[in-house]
Amino acid sequence: MRFSRGETVFSEGDEATYSYKVISGAIRLCKHLADGRRQIAGFVLTGEYCGLLHLDAHRFTAEAASDLVVIAYPQRQVEAMGETMPSMRRRLAGARLPERISS
Repeated sequence: MRFSRGETVFSEGDEATYSYKVISGAIRLCKHLADGRRQIAGFVLTGEYCGLLHLDAHRFTAEAASDLVVIAYPQRQVEAMGETMPSMRRRLAGARLPERISS
């Protein structure tokens, strides 16, 4: 999937049906506050993953911080591969995730 700088990949509260690997570019993970400000939680860079948590909905909004290319993996496939391939589960479990921020 390709996104231009500033486009939204997914929004906070959207159903978490996919996990993403950044092929090129960067994703900005953030929360949009009621007063219009944006609180940045972190960045996902080339080679890193986001959306790997086993949640029903995304906790952050993901925006293309630059022109972006990602691979979207269906969550169910990721979970199934983790069950059959323990080495993959360990690799995904070690993926860098943003620190938790408050609303």
